[in-house]
Amino acid sequence: KSQGLSYPSCPAHASGHLRAHTPLGMARVSEIRLPDGIGAWRAVGFQIGSDGVVRLPGLQIRLEAGGTSVGFAGSHAPDDPVDGMHAHACENICLDGGAHNNGVGEVVGASDPSPQAEPGVGHTTLWGITFTCPELDKTQRALAAHTKPPWPAVQRGRRITTLRGAKELGISIALAFMSPHVRDGVAAENLDAVDAAGARAQEAMLGSCGANPSKL
Repeated sequence: KSQGLSYPSCPAHASGHLRAHTPLGMARVSEIRLPDGIGAWRAVGFQIGSDGVVRLPGLQIRLEAGGTSVGFAGSHAPDDPVDGMHAHACENICLDGGAHNNGVGEVVGASDPSPQAEPGVGHTTLWGITFTCPELDKTQRALAAHTKPPWPAVQRGRRITTLRGAKELGISIALAFMSPHVRDGVAAENLDAVDAAGARAQEAMLGSCGANPSKL
């Protein structure tokens, strides 16, 4: 499987620091551009700046016409596509996040469920983004018309729900919402491995539903 965008090894500590395989090595993703309308994301509770940007801790999502693209700040911006996905250089990045009406916190992953042999082979498509929500039940109630009550996630002690009918709402990718990490009973030296394995398992589960989160 090609993972142009990958989960951090420890999402709760990395605060949404997505990474990507680039010709320059592993680099942090600062921005994701999506060809979506501002109204669609605002309708599901996201606060959007006058510049069309959704600001989250460690990542911003820019909504503008054009194709999907991943952005890198400064000298980390590659000249070539990242695993087949368009890449761009970012300036004036603000990664402090903001308050959103749907209660989302940090980004814990962005995924491409299509199987590939190895990084750099074939074409990568950004399929979805997963957010951590400090109060998942409150998020679900705010989005009750478009989500089911949360169910157990792959990661032990966590729950998840997904945005249903994203395409019909005008959102080009799948969105998932998860409760925060649960650390009890896991030795400190094993946290990174547990988090990484759980993130990969969750990605595989979501990816098995293809582009139709309503299967969940």
